[in-house]
Amino acid sequence: NNTPHRFRLFAVECRLRGIFPSLKLIIAMKRTDPKSVNQIIDEYLSHEGLTTTVDEQRAAYLWPEVVGHVINRYTTRRYVDKGVLHVYISSAPLKQELSFCRERLTADINAAIGRPVLTGIVIH
Repeated sequence: NNTPHRFRLFAVECRLRGIFPSLKLIIAMKRTDPKSVNQIIDEYLSHEGLTTTVDEQRAAYLWPEVVGHVINRYTTRRYVDKGVLHVYISSAPLKQELSFCRERLTADINAAIGRPVLTGIVIH
């Protein structure tokens, strides 16, 4: 009897409808394997075309982890625009040193994300 299973799907759909209006498409699909919440969210993001945007935000968020706390203290602003990470540094000598390491920093951030998201870094 599939009644309890259908009831659980309906209950999850009703609870999440307010947060994700189009989640019904994902939940309505028949599946044999249980999925984690992370997998469901990833499917929703890819369905809505937001995967690139989320990955770009992850790239900006990972900047302090890649460069470390000391360099991040001199970072005043960072954002990603069309695959390019823009970083504002308040120290001119540090800005010059980081400009020599842009390719390595791009590769490190892409490796931390798990796929190529950044095409380059601009140090301002």
